[in-house]
Amino acid sequence: MNQLQTSDSPSTTTQPNPDSYCFCGLAFNPPYRDFAIAVAKDLAIHHPGVKYLLLTDKGEDFDGIDNVIAIQRKQKSVLFPYHDRRFAIEEALKRFEHTIQIDTDIRIHRPLPLPAELFSSGGIVAFTRPLASHMEKYQSHEIPVYRALSQKFDVNFNDIQHVGEFIFVVSRNQNKHALFLDTWEKAAQYLELHRLHGPDGPAMGMAALKSGIHVSHSIWPTEMEKNVVEHLKVSSGKKRLKIKKNRLQKLQARFLYHYRLNRLRLKALRQREFFYD
Repeated sequence: MNQLQTSDSPSTTTQPNPDSYCFCGLAFNPPYRDFAIAVAKDLAIHHPGVKYLLLTDKGEDFDGIDNVIAIQRKQKSVLFPYHDRRFAIEEALKRFEHTIQIDTDIRIHRPLPLPAELFSSGGIVAFTRPLASHMEKYQSHEIPVYRALSQKFDVNFNDIQHVGEFIFVVSRNQNKHALFLDTWEKAAQYLELHRLHGPDGPAMGMAALKSGIHVSHSIWPTEMEKNVVEHLKVSSGKKRLKIKKNRLQKLQARFLYHYRLNRLRLKALRQREFFYD
């Protein structure tokens, strides 16, 4: 079982070597590609020399932006691309010791303080909470599916942490991070086959526990959202920006949803016992 560390406040901040870490995220579809370009400009001002690795469906939109590493990739997740973050993290850890995953619908108004403990855990540093209590409060109807999945992975549901997705740090772990990413993929597929298309924090926490990746709790992400980063929360429509789709875009989205779902169903038949029994 992972040992959860709690940090009540970030320590004295230092700026790590720009060659040792990067920021990463997703930029699928026009609104989010535009948001990512704005984030890249913010990072160039506040974190010069640090790369921003993006998984995107249109890499040419980032041509000429020096601090961006754009990796062309189609969305794999069935409905929302939440779980595609694992591919961005995978690509980032091929190139850097650490990566700071950030949501794309943000603006960064000043340099992010980067306390040393963010990069010293050898695993994940995030704002966390016990998954059981988190789901009891917000998604109680989904608990049976998550309990069934935890049994398939042979982990205790009550030991799983919900990983806050807004901003978190993942460090390279040669022995465990490949298993972590593979387990996350399998968890994502299981959940999507059961029509659970929500954020990926629960799947990340389950994959970390299964793979032995250390998860450290920190209030650093909440302090960034309060004081440094403006989170627009576009996908939830909680703030002033909302994405509107025309009729053709809605039809395309519906077609792609069923295409990706049916492709996943066929793939899952190879491991029928895990996904269907």
